[in-house]
Amino acid sequence: MAAHGASKYLGVTIIENLSWEKHIGNITIKASQTLGFLHRNLSECSPPVKESSYKAMVRPSLENAATVWDPDKQNHIKAIEQVQRRAARFVLNDNSTKTPGCVTMILQTSTGSPSNNVEETVCCP
Repeated sequence: MAAHGASKYLGVTIIENLSWEKHIGNITIKASQTLGFLHRNLSECSPPVKESSYKAMVRPSLENAATVWDPDKQNHIKAIEQVQRRAARFVLNDNSTKTPGCVTMILQTSTGSPSNNVEETVCCP
């Protein structure tokens, strides 16, 4: 390991104590920055264009080597879902409210079926 205690190998950040805190922090920051870029540049585009851009640019950074670092702690899951919920607001053009549960309601009304997995609802046809 390097002197700072963390190394990046094939896009996965590994630290000395083998915790995934640093890796999940890195990927959520990168995904949030990319989502912000898309929001600034594609705000006037249609939802299918936004969805395609999310699938091509944001989602791969969240899913890279996910089978290795599969999040098991609640705070890790929450950090990843937070990015996905922001993506749902972006794709569906709904930034009207930020009350708890509102994205779930938006997704249920837009798809007609309840879903606990934001990624499936927003990204999959």
